[in-house]
Amino acid sequence: RGPGRWHAPAGQRAGGMAQPLPAAPPMDRSADGDGARPAAADSGADAPPAEQGKEERRKAMLALMAKKREARRRDADERRASEEESREHWSGLRISDRVVRREKWDACMRSKDLLPFHKISTSLKRDATDQVVIGVLCAPPVLPRAAGAAESCAELALTDLDPRAPQSLALFLYGRAMEHWASPTGEGRPLCTPGAILAVLNPRPARRAGAICASFDTQVIKLGTCPSLRFCDVTGRDGLECRLPYSAEGGAGVCPMHAKMSHGERAA
Repeated sequence: RGPGRWHAPAGQRAGGMAQPLPAAPPMDRSADGDGARPAAADSGADAPPAEQGKEERRKAMLALMAKKREARRRDADERRASEEESREHWSGLRISDRVVRREKWDACMRSKDLLPFHKISTSLKRDATDQVVIGVLCAPPVLPRAAGAAESCAELALTDLDPRAPQSLALFLYGRAMEHWASPTGEGRPLCTPGAILAVLNPRPARRAGAICASFDTQVIKLGTCPSLRFCDVTGRDGLECRLPYSAEGGAGVCPMHAKMSHGERAA
């Protein structure tokens, strides 16, 4: 080769273009004792079996946890629905054997004012159109009797079954209300059994303080039966049982009056 003469680079054939050299494979720099080595050609190669098994176990565990959470949620929803169905929403009384559907009764009560027993003497209005009293019948109806001026009435004994201090209320029935609910031949008489939950729509104040009265059969509605009604069986000095109503939800097993006494005082 003489000076000043141009020489084709290596790899270029005579009379042709220069040909690119093949690219070297990428080097794997991981330290494994052998130094750098070419990386695997397929970057999407499957993970080792041990890693695959670990991932599958993780996914299975997550799926199991999700199923358990869903089962707990369903159980909670079912318990909530059962509790709602077993409670009279407005009074809080436990209820079974519903006579009026819960949805229908809730719709009726949305525009009404529920009067608790302790507010009847001060808040009951004579001509109200939106007041309701709800209680549990704790004794059979007292048969119709003369109330003066040739007017007959019947008496129903109600309780609010407050677990701490249950209160009682007398409901006097006149006219069609008496004939339907208290007369032996009345259509509603078979429904008037102890434990019945009764709603009284727009009652009037009675002559007796703290009592109420109704004159139309449609003013009284049986909602269902209260399974919490109990009667105190503590025997007094006269040899008779107490028989005061109380709620089984109170947990004492006797009426509040005897619950405050010691065992010796009850037996005395």
